[in-house]
Amino acid sequence: MEEVNRMLLTEIKRRFFVFRNGLIADTLRQQGSPYRYIFGLNLPQLSEIAKTIPHSADMAMALIDNDNTRESQLIAPLVFPNIEMTEAIAIEWLRKAKSTEAIDVFCLKQLRENSLAENIISEIQYSDSDLDRYAVLRLLFGLIPNKMDFAKRYALSELERNNDVTRFSAMQLLNEIEFIDADKTSQ
Repeated sequence: MEEVNRMLLTEIKRRFFVFRNGLIADTLRQQGSPYRYIFGLNLPQLSEIAKTIPHSADMAMALIDNDNTRESQLIAPLVFPNIEMTEAIAIEWLRKAKSTEAIDVFCLKQLRENSLAENIISEIQYSDSDLDRYAVLRLLFGLIPNKMDFAKRYALSELERNNDVTRFSAMQLLNEIEFIDADKTSQ
């Protein structure tokens, strides 16, 4: 299987190259993207490529482990079978994420409707890692109706930290909570 994954990884990277967008790649590099290789693909393009890739845990793991390529990290959650996602795998993937963008795609495609979100939050909410704390904020968006008080407290604490990685998401989360609260009171 390892040789098949290696061959398939090479083919996937060829597809990345076909869709490459130098302008986006250059912009991401200038903004400090942590990846060595950036093709500049967007999520719809990655979704199209993902349709042609075998959806398996092995393939997704090979992609997520290719952490020097932006698009590999972004496409991995698209090919990992949702039913096979465990808390341990989710936390491992969050810890391997090199960017908020990778966390966003992972949360959207794997954890948005997954019952593991609360357990993952409990595990990483006090982490010193800014990306872990960012992941908690992103996961809380899906839990707002049930965990609104906790989400508000967590977002306020992140605003108080005044961290560049989490500040904007904390403000977004508070705005969403405010919107939901206003909607409840108007009914």
